[in-house]
Amino acid sequence: MTKKSVLKGISKICAILMAISIFPLNSFAANEKDVTPFSQTTQMTSVKSATSSNEVVIPMSTSKPTSGTDLPYSGSFSGVNGEIYSNYYFFTNGASKFYVDWNVTCAAKQTKYFHINLYQAGTNKLVLSTEKFATTSYTGSYTTTFSNLSTAYNYYISFVNDGPIDVIGTISGDFTVRLN
Repeated sequence: MTKKSVLKGISKICAILMAISIFPLNSFAANEKDVTPFSQTTQMTSVKSATSSNEVVIPMSTSKPTSGTDLPYSGSFSGVNGEIYSNYYFFTNGASKFYVDWNVTCAAKQTKYFHINLYQAGTNKLVLSTEKFATTSYTGSYTTTFSNLSTAYNYYISFVNDGPIDVIGTISGDFTVRLN
């Protein structure tokens, strides 16, 4: 082995080490920040309501939650003209996905629009909003799946009446939040 070939080998090793330091091997893996949360809603195929008869149903609140609870969690609301929050944020136990089974109606049999907001507990940051649903089109029970969520946080939801806003056309409903 000549001195020239040894120096050439060392320079190749240095070039490789520099390339690795500039482009770390894990830089090609998907970072959690790069994953966008999303929701998808489907009609439930069973005829049961969003909550089963043996579950305790907790009314919702006009205030954002300050304490948490395990899942499943069931709630209900009535006479809503604005936004109403779950009473608790949900311990997701490291899950990046959870489900909200819901059934929302308008007592006046008018077309009312509403959507579901998903918030990050602790920061109260709005993570995403679902599409708008019409009470006359989305009759019966539905499931909204929230996916690609950060496993570092817990979450809570709200239902929002998008109107048209009036006393006669408030929205009411019940829901269950579950991990599977």
